[in-house]
Amino acid sequence: MKELIIVNGTMGVGKSSSALRQRMQEDHRTEEQINRSLERIRTYAGMHSHTVDTSEMGLDEAVLLIKNRLL
Repeated sequence: MKELIIVNGTMGVGKSSSALRQRMQEDHRTEEQINRSLERIRTYAGMHSHTVDTSEMGLDEAVLLIKNRLL
């Protein structure tokens, strides 16, 4: 699952732990790199943030969603 993450007014696009691990393994990332990234995802859970599932959206729809969230 991809998600839109907004933390303290800063926005980023993220993935669930399993999706992130899979993508990083496909990119031949080291286990250390994967673990660091997974730790960052857990950090977001403790922050004031908003997430939006974008896994079933195309690029144009995701951009429109982000635009509408900012307005």
